[in-house]
Amino acid sequence: MTDTDHILETAVYAARTAGDLLVSRMKDGRPVGISGKGVLDYVTQADRDSEDTIREIVLSRHPDDSFLAEEGGLLAGRRDALWVVDPLDGTINYMSSLPIFSVSVGFMLDGVVEVGVVLDPMRGELFRAVRGKGAFCNDRPIRVNDVSDLSRSVVITGFPHQVREHLEPYLAGFAEIFKITAGIRRLGSAALDFCYTAAGRADGFWEPKLSIWDMAAGSLIASEAGGIVTDFAGTSNYTQSGSIIAAPPKIHPILLEIVQRTFLIEES
Repeated sequence: MTDTDHILETAVYAARTAGDLLVSRMKDGRPVGISGKGVLDYVTQADRDSEDTIREIVLSRHPDDSFLAEEGGLLAGRRDALWVVDPLDGTINYMSSLPIFSVSVGFMLDGVVEVGVVLDPMRGELFRAVRGKGAFCNDRPIRVNDVSDLSRSVVITGFPHQVREHLEPYLAGFAEIFKITAGIRRLGSAALDFCYTAAGRADGFWEPKLSIWDMAAGSLIASEAGGIVTDFAGTSNYTQSGSIIAAPPKIHPILLEIVQRTFLIEES
């Protein structure tokens, strides 16, 4: 078994174990133990327990690696090997018993995402990718759609609700994209947004100001499925800027042009 195989096996096992925990905590249709981290920023006890579960599995198998997760921050280890985890992507959905949430586990080597796993525990769908080896959903290969006409396409977005100063330029871009597409959807889990684009269920995804744990696994899955993934400046620095577009090759430049013209935010 190669190192990548071992890392993928760990990521899959950790995601599935955490996913089982999250589903079991949805007692009587509502999760328990909800608290606020900030304005429109919530965490459940299930978030914390899911993260603890993933961390214990990962570090028991890869004790020298670094581990970065949404709730607990960074546990420093090897500088070149970093696990990036969102233990519950879609917390507000989860709080509301809306069954659209995920577990995201990514592995970065020297700053590049090499392995990505996203689990939708409510549908039993596990999306995965290893750099250079394609993308899969439950062991079935997936691929972005070969489309160029947005008028027949559904695209996905996420709202910058925690970064209010970006709302107006975001809405300007939203309005233009809305006019030329068959529809826009907001699911509430960025990790699944990437995966649904990768699987051809949508023809693009854009969102400003995400965190690295929102993007690491999903961005690799989208790119390994044949999608183009960039920040709003059209570069590969999305893990630094947090703003991202993922779309099939013929759709990406259309979305990018609109976002660059309307968003007016200088990417770093």
